[in-house]
Amino acid sequence: MEFMTPHELHVIWIIDSSSGMVGSKLQALNAAIRESIPAFREIADDHFPGHKMMMSAITYGTGARWHLGPTPIEIVSWPELFDYGRSDAGAAFQLVELFLWRLRYLNVKWFSPEIIWVASSEPTDHCKDQMDALIALSRTFGATRLAISIGKDAPQDCLQHFIDNPEIKPLTADRAWLLTRYIRIGDDEIPVSEKMEEVEEPKDKLLQAELVPKNWTGGVGAF
Repeated sequence: MEFMTPHELHVIWIIDSSSGMVGSKLQALNAAIRESIPAFREIADDHFPGHKMMMSAITYGTGARWHLGPTPIEIVSWPELFDYGRSDAGAAFQLVELFLWRLRYLNVKWFSPEIIWVASSEPTDHCKDQMDALIALSRTFGATRLAISIGKDAPQDCLQHFIDNPEIKPLTADRAWLLTRYIRIGDDEIPVSEKMEEVEEPKDKLLQAELVPKNWTGGVGAF
C-alpha cells in the first residue's frame, strides 16, 4: 500500500486479568501472545511497508489500566501479565473507546484497527452499555473485533456479541496466531481515517481526548 503519509495500523488487546485468570491461564496467554507477535510482524513487513503497525494492550481486573502502551510491532517485548481482583470489563471498553477518539483528535492517519478481547469469566461491572458503545464506535472506525476464550467459564455469549459477526467465532489461546488472518489487507483500501473526515464527534469525547496527553498511558479517570 502506497500513500504519501505514513499510516498506523493499531492492534489493541483487551485482556481479562481478573483473579479468574490466575496460574496456568495467564501463563498460557502470555505464551500465546508472544508466539503471535512474529506473525503480526510478518504481516506488517509484507503488506504495510512504509507504515507502522502498533500493538497495545489494556488489562482489567479491579478497574482497567494500560499494560502495553502503543508500541511499533518491530520492537514489542510482551510484558508479563498478572492477575488483580474483579472483572471490570466495562472500564476497559471505556478506555479503548477513549483511545480511539484520541487517535481522531490527534489527526492520526490509520488503517482499520484490530481489537481483540480476551476473557475467562463473566464481567462483574454490568458492562453492556460500555461494550455496545465501543462496538458502535469501532464500526465507525472500520475496526475488526475478535475474541479469545480462556477456559470453561469464559463468557461465550458476551464474546460472540462483541465480535458481532456470526461467521467469526471466539478463538482459543493456542490458536492466537490466527488473529492475523482477519487484518484487512488490500491494495485498493482507503485508510479509514480519510473516510471519517465528515464524521461529527461528540463534544464530550473531544473534550476528553483534548485533555489526554499524547504519551498518555493512564487508566480510566487518570487524566
